[in-house]
Amino acid sequence: MIEHFKTLLRGEVGAVSLEKPELGWFATYCLAIVVGSSVYGATIGLWRAPLQSVFTAIKFPLLIFLTCFGNGAVHGMLAQLLGSGLSFRQTALAILMSFAIASIILGGFSPITLFILYNAPPLSPRLTVQFLRDDPLRGNFYEAVWRAIRHLFL
Repeated sequence: MIEHFKTLLRGEVGAVSLEKPELGWFATYCLAIVVGSSVYGATIGLWRAPLQSVFTAIKFPLLIFLTCFGNGAVHGMLAQLLGSGLSFRQTALAILMSFAIASIILGGFSPITLFILYNAPPLSPRLTVQFLRDDPLRGNFYEAVWRAIRHLFL
């Protein structure tokens, strides 16, 4: 399995074939996505609070899987429509492989984000950490941009 990931990360297309996608590789790529993106999400969430780290470690892989699902559906339909000869399973595996590569790379970046976290100045928390907010647009980046635009033009 490690040799397969080394081949995948080197980008050797001939060695990683889409001709006969096996179900075991789907599970392996899903595991790589969960581990890599969870570790990276946890280190990004630590910037705010330890509880935010847990929430981000849960939400980030879900976001990647939802993106994989949407891209897989669109690319599978386009492959059939344009007559490329690729099945839904092959296009889904190709997309899953690409997101597995991205997740492994992001997981590798997690020590760098931890280094940045411990060397950056602390944030001044104003809002409590919640999984889903009652008022999601209060106190975020978009509100700050909107306030800056209003300040410029009004």
